[in-house]
Amino acid sequence: MLTIGLVSTNSIDQVVVQQFYELLWASAAVFSDAIDVFEQYDDQQLSVTDVTTVALADRHDVDSILSFDDDFDGIYRRTEPAAV
Repeated sequence: MLTIGLVSTNSIDQVVVQQFYELLWASAAVFSDAIDVFEQYDDQQLSVTDVTTVALADRHDVDSILSFDDDFDGIYRRTEPAAV
């Protein structure tokens, strides 16, 4: 797992770390879950990236997927980037 963030200071003695996002890796187990998602939503045009993203979001209790892609609508809660 790779965590990306920003380090800043709000006083001379205090350092504040803001975490923006984590990069999650797709293991064999996640890929297996992605295949299940693909089969569950076989009536939709989902890419390998889409189903893997949903599988990772399920495993890591992600509240919402930030995406321009409306393929997630009806499958997972999606947040438009303009709303952030």
